[in-house]
Amino acid sequence: MSDTGFKVIVVGGGMAGLLLGNGLQRHGIDFTLFEADPEVSERDGFQIRLGAPAIAGFNACLDDESRKSLYPKFGHSGGVVSSAPILYDSRLRVLLDLTKFPAYTKSAPITRVALRDHLSAPLSQAGHIKYSHKFTNYKCVKDDAGKTKVKVFFTDGSEDVCDLLVSAEGAWSKTNRQIGLNNITHLTSHWNLAAKCSIDTDRLARLTPEFERGPIAVSHDGLFFFFSASEGTLEAGNEHVWLLGDAIHAMTPGRGMGGNQAMCDTADILPRIVQLAEKSKTQKLEDRDYQVAVAAYEKEMFPRAFDWVRKSGGTDDKSSVDASSLFGRVTLFIMARLLDAAYAYGTACKVLGYGPRDDAPELM
Repeated sequence: MSDTGFKVIVVGGGMAGLLLGNGLQRHGIDFTLFEADPEVSERDGFQIRLGAPAIAGFNACLDDESRKSLYPKFGHSGGVVSSAPILYDSRLRVLLDLTKFPAYTKSAPITRVALRDHLSAPLSQAGHIKYSHKFTNYKCVKDDAGKTKVKVFFTDGSEDVCDLLVSAEGAWSKTNRQIGLNNITHLTSHWNLAAKCSIDTDRLARLTPEFERGPIAVSHDGLFFFFSASEGTLEAGNEHVWLLGDAIHAMTPGRGMGGNQAMCDTADILPRIVQLAEKSKTQKLEDRDYQVAVAAYEKEMFPRAFDWVRKSGGTDDKSSVDASSLFGRVTLFIMARLLDAAYAYGTACKVLGYGPRDDAPELM
């Protein structure tokens, strides 16, 4: 334990948990991050596209040197709207060109492995990560001084004690279920399959020219394909147990914002933890202090994150349109005309000196 007697435990070594760990380390807060997987394991290397929400988390948790060395690991975005996909039918005829939408969120790709390695390196060097620790449950207890503590248990029989437990376990969060929230619905009506491969320069050059314009989306017979090529015992809730990322607001991948919003959470949660740590240096923290802090975090996080849960399809995942049906074709035709109007409006604005704000200038 630190001299302040204030300790944080983060459960889950995904991107949001690791990013928060960097923020805690940067502020000199005593913490331990527990990850279920071993240190050397087969981690998936799928890409994730990140934009302004993730950068807010990077700015809050990483120092200048870490950010400067991270951004070159992203693929080039090449502009504000270049990451928008184009929807085709099964014969690669354009149905909906989202690159015409002047306010489409800017983002750039990075492999999850590269991001995890970057975020975990300083934590591992400082001894803050404990691997191969599968979380089972927690229990709130009182210490000899009457302070509330959180005892955390793992499958190997080990345990640890902290003042604040942050669950970054992802959509299958055991903490979420233990506190009785159970707000995450796991969809069984839809399946999402992902595959990746490496392609050499010659094969990349032989791909259909549509790949050069940006990500490709194809809708047919109720199926939705996305292609892109480029160089994470019931007990009442307690103010000492907080949820982060997918552990509180898991969302379908329709808008690609799950990871972005999880990392943006760190920008909201870190200042509250820092305030608690600072206060603990001069006075005894009371349960009320944790109540105020978590309420402030949730006030910032809830509207933003759950708005994206809704935009991403909620629990129905009806965000895609079946281009093979008459209703789908009519819907896409109307949407395409609206995008044409938006494109014309955006072009006129540019001529007059206006344009969409670059909300992620770090991603060139």
